[in-house]
Amino acid sequence: MEKITAWAERLPPGLAAALFLLPFAYAALHQLLWPKPWFTDFYAVACAGDALVHNMPIYPPKPACPVFGTAFVYPPLCAQISAWLQARLGLGGETALYALVYAGALLGVLAVLLRRPGLGARAPFLAALSVSGIRPGNLSVLLHAGILFTSRRCAARPLLLLPP
Repeated sequence: MEKITAWAERLPPGLAAALFLLPFAYAALHQLLWPKPWFTDFYAVACAGDALVHNMPIYPPKPACPVFGTAFVYPPLCAQISAWLQARLGLGGETALYALVYAGALLGVLAVLLRRPGLGARAPFLAALSVSGIRPGNLSVLLHAGILFTSRRCAARPLLLLPP
């Protein structure tokens, strides 16, 4: 990792960032040319929320919403939150809210990663961005964004980030 970081530090920061973003750009282009469904993980959660609303199991033997092709694998709290949102906003409102929060979190993470100064040192980490994690609307993107933003707020007191 030190060799890669040293190499990246010799490049102009913008060029280093662009090089390490090539896998992400390729995957995004591939997704646009040969599309797969978006937000499948979100819809699995929404389906589980709908199952709760209708007093059905959230972990059925066969997926209750096979159209989306993804089984619900998250904790029950995710389905409970989804059911609560659906009761108040409907599925369309829940989807719009999730898309806004998701896009905001993703753009916020990108803004942190691409900001100067220090872009050259962070550039190698840009290679870890994955369209395959973003396309399905995976909840881990929100979790990682929350950790990143919390860590930036708690920089003076990192012990606050330790689990209780």
